[in-house]
Amino acid sequence: MQFNPAVRIAELVHSLGIAELGKNLWVGLVRPVSSTVPAEAVFVMGTDGLPPDRFFAQQDEVRHPTIMIRIRSPDYNSGYELARKVYDAVQSSRPPGIKDVSCRQSEPIYLGQDNNAHHGWSLNFDLFYQE
Repeated sequence: MQFNPAVRIAELVHSLGIAELGKNLWVGLVRPVSSTVPAEAVFVMGTDGLPPDRFFAQQDEVRHPTIMIRIRSPDYNSGYELARKVYDAVQSSRPPGIKDVSCRQSEPIYLGQDNNAHHGWSLNFDLFYQE
């Protein structure tokens, strides 16, 4: 099975009880609010990263993917609190298979409100793992 860093980060958030996979935490693009997707939710997706490094003739590669985590909430205060909990959990964590996680900013980035007046935040992390 292919290693998916976004899944590992989502599993970390889930394991710490911050959000629950399949209820208010998903891997992938931001989903619209529906009967199965609440207004307050967390979305984890892979974005890009630096090219992999291969040292000499070794088979293993060192990879540097980036992960974006989007947080959405109808309430600014509870949404910001959720974004901070996610930030605190993921920043400098070491989920299984990942050697280092580093956030690209010091605070969640406020994105404003969407067309449904839901507030949004973004967190962007650099990861490091060997495959």
